[in-house]
Amino acid sequence: MMQDTNIWPEQVELVKRDLAGKVRATGEYDAIIWKIRTGYVLLLYSTVGLFIGKGSTPNLQDIANNTVLSIAIFVTILGFSFSVFLIDLAYVRRKLRVVVARDELMQAFLNDVGPPELSGLRRLLTLSGEDPTLFVRQPGLDDEELRQRLLAEYKKRMIWNRWRVLVWLYTTAPILSLVVFGVARFLAI
Repeated sequence: MMQDTNIWPEQVELVKRDLAGKVRATGEYDAIIWKIRTGYVLLLYSTVGLFIGKGSTPNLQDIANNTVLSIAIFVTILGFSFSVFLIDLAYVRRKLRVVVARDELMQAFLNDVGPPELSGLRRLLTLSGEDPTLFVRQPGLDDEELRQRLLAEYKKRMIWNRWRVLVWLYTTAPILSLVVFGVARFLAI
């Protein structure tokens, strides 16, 4: 049984369209983000291949002993990784703003028109793939409290994405290049 509300069918349709648009936008941001990440890997290893040359198997000890080439490869990897990290971060931030707004809209809509029996489903109707600890809308909040809560939720999700995905993705190649060159130099001694 639905709660007695003053929601008009036009408002319901507006909310449904907005929710659909936010889900579509999230999917489009995901597609862009994965294109960035795939392009990063392809260009990174292609660029390293250009430095090494197109001979047979490269001799890592020779490359490691060539200080200028080693530094050039490392600086290129580091600079490229940092640049793509910043681009990726910008798109993740935009996507998370949409995710937080969509989740809040869903919570507000269900709190206004949904029966109490739906309370267990409310958690499932959020974009939970972004963060497993979802917030629940508290009744009686004013606009400033809502804004602060949304900002806190956005920051929490951003920190999670930054440390669980982005930092590892974009620091692996620079660190690995240092390790490889260091080991090759050590073995050459």
